[in-house]
Amino acid sequence: MTEDAALDLGLTADVAVACLVHNSLAEYTKRIWPVIEPGIDLDWSWHHDLICRKLEAVTRGDLKRLVINIPPGTMKSILVSVAWPSWGCSPWPPMLRISDC
Repeated sequence: MTEDAALDLGLTADVAVACLVHNSLAEYTKRIWPVIEPGIDLDWSWHHDLICRKLEAVTRGDLKRLVINIPPGTMKSILVSVAWPSWGCSPWPPMLRISDC
């Protein structure tokens, strides 16, 4: 659901944003970027969307193993080690079992 679609349903802007970031690691990462890297512009690309979709699949349990091989400096560590765990902490109980993999 996009932010505009949520607003069309009569949701407040805060609730619309909350729904958006709850359902999308990519949107969550874009929203928290100024906190993670203050003063640095985010240069989002297709590979960030792909990594986020794969991490979401791991969170849902659709994907059991994931190896990400991309060059240094492509935000892999930030996505996997910072954004994903913080996105998954409360709304996704399966994240609590990630150490069981």
